[in-house]
Amino acid sequence: MGNKELLWAVPLITGVLVGLLLFLSRFPWLMNYPVRITEENAERNYQVSAALLRTIAVAIAVMGLLIILASVIAGMGSNDLFGNYLMRTTSILLLSITAFYFIKLNRLN
Repeated sequence: MGNKELLWAVPLITGVLVGLLLFLSRFPWLMNYPVRITEENAERNYQVSAALLRTIAVAIAVMGLLIILASVIAGMGSNDLFGNYLMRTTSILLLSITAFYFIKLNRLN
């Protein structure tokens, strides 16, 4: 619970997170990988990891939008339509995305 100015915190935090993830996706060689990176597999591994970061950035942006929507709906006095499931959905979505790209990287190598 809080005043309506607090609603601006979610887009600011979401914007910073998405911006940092998109910035980091430009430098995939700075990340850790589950395999040794060689000249032969570097380009493909970097493409997959950059795609992972971009996908997570989109997921975080959508979740931020859903959080704001749920807050506005709750503030208007309506029943919370999806707020109860938001945390579970968020966890499952982020873990699924990460697992998908981890499996993709392992199959690649």
